[in-house]
Amino acid sequence: KVSKQIATVPIQRLQTKNAVRNTDSVIKMREYLIKRIELLKNKHNNICNPHITYDRIFKECQIDASIKMQSSRYKEQISKILDVFVQQGYIKGYEVYKSGNRKVGVKVAY
Repeated sequence: KVSKQIATVPIQRLQTKNAVRNTDSVIKMREYLIKRIELLKNKHNNICNPHITYDRIFKECQIDASIKMQSSRYKEQISKILDVFVQQGYIKGYEVYKSGNRKVGVKVAY
């Protein structure tokens, strides 16, 4: 997706293969998360909502998560990517938030 914006990030942000395999879907999700976190960190943007829904991630990355087993796996992969970002000091932390018993998304502390 063309956004006409450039954000420079250190190469280690892209190195998550120790936590999760670099499949097409993982690469897309990682890039989307980096893009979204960079938008949150940039004070010149008026994006200040730290909540990122799984549905939005799947839609933006063009990932079909309609099967429950696949959806669970993708959500685990997102958590592993965010765990790496925490270890790298890129974000302070994150938490999974729910609506009822259903995991809806993540809230990023940056």
